[in-house]
Amino acid sequence: MFERHARLAAVAIAATFAFFPLYSSLGLLYTDPHNSALPPSVWLVPRTIDWLFVVVAGASFLIILAAATRWRRPLPELFWPGCAGTCAFAVPAIFGFEPAGGLTYAFGFFVWMIGANALLELRRRVVWLTDACAASFLASGALACLLAVVLVALRRPADVYAFHHGRAVGTFLNTNELAGYAVVLCATAAGFVLAARTHAMRALALGAFVCGFVALVLTFSRSGFIGAVVATLVFLVALRPRWNVALPSAALVIALLAGAVVFDAHHNPSENLSRLPAWAAGWRTFELFPLSGVGAIAYYRTYPFIRPPDGPPPGTPISFDPHDIFLTLLSELGVLGTGLFAYMWWRWAVLYRAALIRAAPRNRTLALAIGAGLAGLWAVSVFNTLSIVFALWTNFMALALVTAEDDA
Repeated sequence: MFERHARLAAVAIAATFAFFPLYSSLGLLYTDPHNSALPPSVWLVPRTIDWLFVVVAGASFLIILAAATRWRRPLPELFWPGCAGTCAFAVPAIFGFEPAGGLTYAFGFFVWMIGANALLELRRRVVWLTDACAASFLASGALACLLAVVLVALRRPADVYAFHHGRAVGTFLNTNELAGYAVVLCATAAGFVLAARTHAMRALALGAFVCGFVALVLTFSRSGFIGAVVATLVFLVALRPRWNVALPSAALVIALLAGAVVFDAHHNPSENLSRLPAWAAGWRTFELFPLSGVGAIAYYRTYPFIRPPDGPPPGTPISFDPHDIFLTLLSELGVLGTGLFAYMWWRWAVLYRAALIRAAPRNRTLALAIGAGLAGLWAVSVFNTLSIVFALWTNFMALALVTAEDDA
């Protein structure tokens, strides 16, 4: 009976790695379909499919939560750090300007955190779980990125193509969401291309890498481009190749210059300096609410009163967050929440370093690739606060630890 429940929970855990391409579009479920600020075809995925996804995701997480009730001491390694991360959102939400929404967000983070810990708990009891999670992510990522590439090549839907200035977006909320996701996909896929034990997994990883890389290029996302460069450098330096860091550094400079010239052609010129007033508003919010911030996802409530003279008006994307993960944490969670969140990452870093020291060479390569993807996602988040970033972080913090120990 226990083994059957464990296998069912393992399937649910692996399924969560395929949720990301639809996860970010869920915000559209609460958006007016007649909103003139959005193109009619922005609902690329029919709402029926979105609601079906909600049901499937809800069932998966219920299975995982039910499995978590059977845990015994010692608890998974990331449980208490994950609880600290949950409190980072929950405590400021209680004292913030949108308690209900903030606590809902904290609960969502808690659920994803439990899913990550469930992976750590079951990794030795269900021997195929690590491969299943990786295959789920790589296959769904390849399909999502391939769809984004095909749509932008066909210039369909025409209104979405025009709205995003010819940049790939697919089923994601915006092009930067797809770019951040593609950075993690490419980094993870690169690790499995180099170190997977089976030809099937290596072929799947290669296909995912190609699809993810092409999609990343076609997003023309400057933040995504920077994230990809950071992930590449972190991975190469961590592998300690025989040649020194001079070649990657030179490639970085050339790539940044080329990216600044080529990618800028696909951006609205009026958005080139839009981050500056967003950052100013985020810092001013932190100055006014330094202890616990304004509460998770409550930034938009205070933005109209804090907006700089040159800041975009309320209701625009800039008004919902400062477009920088550090300023978002400080302005919404304050010193208290940011400290708890930093503690979670510090504990993970300690566990990750210890796992790398113990890892066999093949497993170390996989774990380093996933860690590089996380570093790249942090780099993307310096310029954009992605809706999927916390879910990606929790899942891949766990996967990085697991791949360092398991035979993948």
